[in-house]
Amino acid sequence: DIIDMGEDSRLYYPTLYDFLALRSIGVSKVAATVGYGDFDTSPTGVELEQLASPAIDYINLKMKPDLNKQLSIFRYYQQYLTDLLSRNLTPTAILTDIDRIDYLGERSRSFTGDTKLKAYQNLYQYYEKNDAAAEIIMKITNSYGYDYQNKDKDNLEIYNWLKKGIEKYPDYYAINILKNSLIDLEMPSISMQGQQVFYSKKPIKIELTYKNTQALGKDLNFYIYKIENSEYTNVKEFPLSITSKSTYNTDTLSMDLGTLPVGRYCFSNLTKDELNNEETYSYSKYRNRLDFVVSDLISFSRNSNKDEFEIFVVDRVTGEPIKGASVNIYETQSRRNNESQKLLSSITTNDMGLALYKHQNPSNKDYYNINYKVQLGVDSCLKTESLYGQNYRWTQSNSQSGEEKVNIFTDRSIYRPGQTVYYKAIAMNENSKLLANKTYKVKLYNANREAINDVELRTNEYGSFAGEFILPQSGLLGQYFITTGNETVY
Repeated sequence: DIIDMGEDSRLYYPTLYDFLALRSIGVSKVAATVGYGDFDTSPTGVELEQLASPAIDYINLKMKPDLNKQLSIFRYYQQYLTDLLSRNLTPTAILTDIDRIDYLGERSRSFTGDTKLKAYQNLYQYYEKNDAAAEIIMKITNSYGYDYQNKDKDNLEIYNWLKKGIEKYPDYYAINILKNSLIDLEMPSISMQGQQVFYSKKPIKIELTYKNTQALGKDLNFYIYKIENSEYTNVKEFPLSITSKSTYNTDTLSMDLGTLPVGRYCFSNLTKDELNNEETYSYSKYRNRLDFVVSDLISFSRNSNKDEFEIFVVDRVTGEPIKGASVNIYETQSRRNNESQKLLSSITTNDMGLALYKHQNPSNKDYYNINYKVQLGVDSCLKTESLYGQNYRWTQSNSQSGEEKVNIFTDRSIYRPGQTVYYKAIAMNENSKLLANKTYKVKLYNANREAINDVELRTNEYGSFAGEFILPQSGLLGQYFITTGNETVY
């Protein structure tokens, strides 16, 4: 046998001709990709939108007779749809129309987004009375993009389409696809967003994002746990009664968790036993929990000479140099897929908050990987930072003023539109002297590298300044960055 008869094959593709027509369309799709650059439909003699019209209109298009192999597929579609309509095989015509629109979306750069969505909506208007129009609804709901600014509006439209399809075509054989999509759309969810590091003297503020929590049928308790030696200890509890405005869109609640002493913490609605369970931990790591550190310290480093590093430790908010902090230097060693950390040196910061490390490199290697970790008493939860031997950012200069260096930090690495970016910078010269009472211009750039905001700030007595930028509610998504002087942070 050359045809594998499926459960619905006689309903949708009852003859050998159907098999051969589909085969010719499939072969034409492959042939259209060979030896051609841009996909240009203008030689057909009809508009691109007309090539996506319903079959009843499409079969009457007056296409030019001499189509090349890249465009001959549209002739095959026309011939097959003419035959399908003559045999009253409307469900098959619907599937073929969908396939044609999908093909245009794959090949044409201009047939995307709203254009493709409108083509499906136009298709649905024509076939609405046929149960197979449920297939078009599936395509419509999948055609909404990931536009964050219009997400709530898009979800409402997706919800309405799914409800309409389920109610209008309850006996369609594939209706469970729409039902499952609605279940996914209304699935209860909870997530937390906040900084990775907080200051012990300032309130900890986070955002709780939730959807359809009323479907859980109970109020939720949230907890702050302190993490020590991989064990969780409950330090605060927050009972909340939260109800979503709709079943398909997320809502956001801003929360003030108060202040906490230095340490490593987790905010979650999971119980202590669930968090301590390894399987639950791996499942919930990026869902129902927010891990953060409370620390009064911040550190940064630079090459001061070949194989020589200056590591600075300062107060996270004021920029005041921290004297007496321990800076432990480690080397990462890899053996048989196992990594270990070898302690190379332990240095104490001086009055300037500076720890100077000279790496022993007798082989004069161009590349090595060493790390450092900062500790001041119980304040030891900052992540390990890297020092890369090949990153030479040092120069020898005869200038009396010296080369200035500005280190910029932001409160997090990923933001949503409309959120506030909090940043801090510390300025010093090539001799590691902090530059007090000096003015710098700070600029915010969008993903097109266009300056969209700027401000002038003056360093305090510790050579630091801090500020904030509010990201646009609408506009370009992508990688934004902040610059001051010759320094940039993304």
